[in-house]
Amino acid sequence: MNLLSLRLPTKTSLPPVQESELMAYCFETLTLIENLRQSLESYGAEGDPHEVPKWEGNKQQLAIMKASRVWLVFKELFSYAELGKPINISSSENIGAWLTDHLENAVKWICCTYPMKEYHGFYLSFVGEQIVYKFLARLKLDFECDLEEVIGCGLTPFPYTHEMHLTVMEIALLAGISERSVRNAIYSKDDRLEHIKDGRQVYVSVKEARRWLQERRKFTRTEGVAY
Repeated sequence: MNLLSLRLPTKTSLPPVQESELMAYCFETLTLIENLRQSLESYGAEGDPHEVPKWEGNKQQLAIMKASRVWLVFKELFSYAELGKPINISSSENIGAWLTDHLENAVKWICCTYPMKEYHGFYLSFVGEQIVYKFLARLKLDFECDLEEVIGCGLTPFPYTHEMHLTVMEIALLAGISERSVRNAIYSKDDRLEHIKDGRQVYVSVKEARRWLQERRKFTRTEGVAY
């Protein structure tokens, strides 16, 4: 897998991300990046420059986290991906530039923390990755767009997506179920999820995904979008 690519655990259930989980994730990302910066200036310094504070959710940590660009970017991705809120951009902004800016930053922040998390023994929660992949899935579902055409950074960082169709993992994220449940639906005799086979890969068209997802209890429709 490319070093600049977002990982996600396969063959497991990925329930919707809660805002409290996102806050903890953003603080953790901030502190890991800051710890890396401080390590460049710590020669001869007293104390342990490699100590990373844990998230406690106190007022000071909340203030630091919510004043950061990490929170701003991930909160906007989260609002659309998990809550189905419309993407909020001003009339003067270009949607392509907005998408590229947010996704490029998310990829950089996530990927630079992988070795830091392993070094410090952090549990890999995959909150950021899950939000990004669900954001891309909802974008295709709502607008039937070709991601290669609307995202300036390309799809290399996103191995679990497809430019036009939805992957099994993306369907699982949108439906709030496991990949195994999606694969069971593909081969079910009742309310079968029709699929497209490309070699060993299985995809679902946007039209079919819209039909099937609307019957799923945990699926959240995007506000103002008629499927």
